[in-house]
Amino acid sequence: MEDSAKIANRSATPSTILRWGLGRFLRLVVSIVLLWLLISFLDVAMIIQAFEFANPVYLSLGCMLIVANLASQIGKWHTLLKVVKNDATWFMAAKSVFFGNSIGAVTPGNLGEFLGRSLTVEHHAISHIVSLAIFDRLQTFIIMVTGFAIALPFFPIMTAELRWGISFAVLVLTAVAVLKARPLARWIANRRYFPLNHPLVQKGFEALRLLQPSVLQRTILYSILFYLIMGLQLFFYVRTFQPTDLVTAFLGFSAIMVAKSLLPISLADLGVREAASVYFFSLLGISNVAAFNAALMMFVGNIFLPSLFGVVFVPQIALRGSTNGR
Repeated sequence: MEDSAKIANRSATPSTILRWGLGRFLRLVVSIVLLWLLISFLDVAMIIQAFEFANPVYLSLGCMLIVANLASQIGKWHTLLKVVKNDATWFMAAKSVFFGNSIGAVTPGNLGEFLGRSLTVEHHAISHIVSLAIFDRLQTFIIMVTGFAIALPFFPIMTAELRWGISFAVLVLTAVAVLKARPLARWIANRRYFPLNHPLVQKGFEALRLLQPSVLQRTILYSILFYLIMGLQLFFYVRTFQPTDLVTAFLGFSAIMVAKSLLPISLADLGVREAASVYFFSLLGISNVAAFNAALMMFVGNIFLPSLFGVVFVPQIALRGSTNGR
């Protein structure tokens, strides 16, 4: 099987690097503009002052859940890696998750995480690892959509009839997608038109065909655990700056997660996450400053810090790539 580092080297042409750099720059500009607009709207002095009077107990609880958040991601990824690589270790899974976070942090919607995870897994087809990473993200997104569908009827937007109608329709479609996942995947894999008929895409489907019901059940449980940890973490961060209850925090959290996933226009969703938090929590009686600071803490704890850990593996991966490229 072709090593992922060779593929990465072969694709790193000057034009590709230029397009990649330009895309990252434009999304960085979007992130900066969104944050600047938000901070201008909120007042910097109020944001800083909120940290001065932050509740240290809830802040500490939110920070402690960073470890639980990462553990759920690593556990799920280790389960998926074992499907195609029997000797996959927990350390290999952790390294893959951390480096994936580093690459994902500089791409819109964390899409670079797919390639980042594959670059740390030696002697295995990149298409297999990328397809499993996409499956990982898709499964998590389905949990997010389900959570939002459950919360939507109780959200103070639109009419009650419309909220319940959308919620019911989304839950039905989600249930069908989950229950019919295997035949649906087979139907997609059998399509013989571009890009589904591309050899790399077909190789990716090979990995997905190896997923057994027991693996799917475990990864669903990991996804639910990850979602609940994130929701509880946001509750603690909001509670750090303003008294609130768990139900209110979950309603805001469910809407924020879907909104930022559907709007991958900035680096690491920076600016989008904070704007969504301010908007949705304002509908629930949470102050703009508390909503902004809570979302910012989510970014720092769940994206920025893990991406710094991932940077540690850059020299090792770059050295392996240059060695294989000779």
